Amino acid sequence: MTTISPTARQKIAESFDLFDTNHDGTLTKDDFTRYADNLARAFGRDPQSPPARNLKQTTEELWQKLQVSTGGKQSVSREEFLQYHERTQSQEPEILQYADAIFELADADGNDRLSRDEFARVQQARGEKNPAFVDDAFATYDADGDGALTKSEFIEYIRDFIG
Repeated sequence: MTTISPTARQKIAESFDLFDTNHDGTLTKDDFTRYADNLARAFGRDPQSPPARNLKQTTEELWQKLQVSTGGKQSVSREEFLQYHERTQSQEPEILQYADAIFELADADGNDRLSRDEFARVQQARGEKNPAFVDDAFATYDADGDGALTKSEFIEYIRDFIG
């Protein structure tokens, strides 16, 4: 098993907390479904809209991979989630699929770019309450300084967040 850095471990723990929608300390398929539905609602999208269904399908696939890795368990602990990520570091296809699904959901005006406000909504939906963090993160990932994040800039943000 590959050892991950303390920073990456903290980011993975934060991801666990995002997915643990009922805050019971374990993850289930229902948590992943609620996470996708909650994000859709946070962006004012009908949970049955194509972007919301895409995110739900993506999170269900993430759950299935997590579940398989734990021998088919119906609930996964924080430690099991961390161990899964240690074993499967840098799953590029899954990161791209997840980032793409969130980008599609967050791009409210459909211009293939996230404005600072759209990016802030992503952060708020994941529980970030510090506007300075949002401003700093946006400025960091807006590589060309045009005031919007392209899909590739957003994917870079997700890669860095996931670790």
